[in-house]
Amino acid sequence: MTVNDVLLKFLYQFNLNDEELKLVVAFAQRAAKASITAIGLSALRRLYSSEDLIEQMTNEAIECILEKREVLLEKLSDSNIKITDYMFFVIRNYFIDKVRKKTINVIDEEITDYDKPYKHNPTITLEAEELNKIVQEKMSEAEKEALCFELRELMPANKSQAAFEKAKSRAKSRMRSIVKEYGFSVDVVFAFFDIYAQSELCEKIVLNSKSKQRS
Repeated sequence: MTVNDVLLKFLYQFNLNDEELKLVVAFAQRAAKASITAIGLSALRRLYSSEDLIEQMTNEAIECILEKREVLLEKLSDSNIKITDYMFFVIRNYFIDKVRKKTINVIDEEITDYDKPYKHNPTITLEAEELNKIVQEKMSEAEKEALCFELRELMPANKSQAAFEKAKSRAKSRMRSIVKEYGFSVDVVFAFFDIYAQSELCEKIVLNSKSKQRS
């Protein structure tokens, strides 16, 4: 019996023997490893512990197949798609979506915790610098100011608490929009936070706020 045949039995929830179950697990493990290659290990390590990452992702890949069982069967009945290829696609997109949601949560909930360790490598640094350029182009001056003060955990001297909270909300909304549009990973967002908080622009924003307070 081929892997395709076993996966179809699994989708139809027929009883599988031990050897067939091993084939399902092996397929899920291959799909998990392919997802790691497609997404990048560093981004996934923010969602899973490194000790048993493959095992956790394999289990989730199996759960993903079961959760999407009806959709998979409908799709397969309407076409000549090879089941293994389509399942690989579905599982990879499941993990991509999970990483994307984690990235958005970083902006919503952990924006002041930008100093979390991320894997320093040329690709992440380049993407973070690219994100920095996009932020400069797409964010308003008020949004950039709010982001700077939020990352430095400071309160602007020239704004009330209520005004600052509104500005932070707008800045986070803009960041979410940018990340969704360009698909930046969690590591890139954290690297950008690091770059932006230490930038000359951010330092200038803080100094300008202090000078306005004195005047």
